[in-house]
Amino acid sequence: MKYSHMISLCLITLMLACSGKNEITPPAPIEKQAVVDTTGQANQPGPEVDTPGSGTTEPEVPADAVLVTNAYMEKYLEEVHYPEGDWSYSKILDYPGGGANGVGDVPPAVTISWQPATTGSCKLTLTEGDWSREFSLKEGATSLDVTNLVPRRKYEWVVTASDGSVVAKDAFWTKGHLHQVFFTKQARNARDLGGWKTTDGKTVKYRKVFRGGKMSENYIDAAGIKDALAEGIKADLDLREEGGMPSQSPLGKDIAFCGPGFLHGYQAMMEEPAKVKQAFEFVVNCLREDKPVYFHCAIGSDRTGTFSILLLGILGVSEPDICKEYEITYFAPEKWSVTNGKVDRLRTNKSRYLQAINYLLTYGSYKDFKACVQKYLLKAGVSQKDIDDFRTLMLE
Repeated sequence: MKYSHMISLCLITLMLACSGKNEITPPAPIEKQAVVDTTGQANQPGPEVDTPGSGTTEPEVPADAVLVTNAYMEKYLEEVHYPEGDWSYSKILDYPGGGANGVGDVPPAVTISWQPATTGSCKLTLTEGDWSREFSLKEGATSLDVTNLVPRRKYEWVVTASDGSVVAKDAFWTKGHLHQVFFTKQARNARDLGGWKTTDGKTVKYRKVFRGGKMSENYIDAAGIKDALAEGIKADLDLREEGGMPSQSPLGKDIAFCGPGFLHGYQAMMEEPAKVKQAFEFVVNCLREDKPVYFHCAIGSDRTGTFSILLLGILGVSEPDICKEYEITYFAPEKWSVTNGKVDRLRTNKSRYLQAINYLLTYGSYKDFKACVQKYLLKAGVSQKDIDDFRTLMLE
């Protein structure tokens, strides 16, 4: 018996950040109509191809894969390539940002649809590799929106009735540069640190370390907590000052929690080496226990951005790419991406970002940024074993 389904990419209209004069219309939704092949040959994984210099293989993503990174953010990540050692300019302002009410930091949704074939309650199980999630469906439901998806992956889904019979099943591929996440009500500016390439050809693993804005009770609701837990998050590193953090994670009492108590970000943050050491060791120990970490400050920019520089730097991601990861905070709404109405989080000589970079460059040269970060962490008291273990746990 054949079933048909449609997967559509739901993109939301974004507003140009500062001027408010121009309305930016995103590309039209991508629609794909497919029929489940009962021979079992449809939607099989594509061939794997060698990535030059990586020593690993990556799946060849089919042409009809669904974009799961916000369209504007994806365009920036695809088009911008900063040269090493040149901090004289930034390209981020060439792209529509989040603005006062923007949603540039919210990932697109994929709508899975199927033909009705049964009555009563059903459930949909979505699977990608070792990760899976079940969704309860209302009686008579024929579609489900899913989001927070990892790019360059094959997702398989199956709808089953209460008696266990299969109502519909199929698969789809995703594409994009970034695994964005959004947890309601407004845990904004959140994303996975995975997917970035290192200078020696390795890749940072997905679903290990996430960064973003705070998840206090006014910023995350029950549905958002459910989504965060579904991502596999089991640890919460709070980088805010001591007076602004709870005694435990808002995700629940079973979530590992650490709050070193940083007052400021950038160079000032790195001048508190004991707290940096505490934060780094917490991340490593959580990963050893298979507990993915979500780290954040208040808006996920200053202190969060500084800690991201350290984590990606010690893994061997190039400084220009670290800067791109840093700059995409601009796609979050104004409250999260702009301080006092000024865009000062750019790759320029006057930016806060350069305060951190210049401080780290006192330990070496931008031509070996990983060595600079390692020297800093070792001087802060982090052990070589913790650094080595972090790389082993985070790279493939």
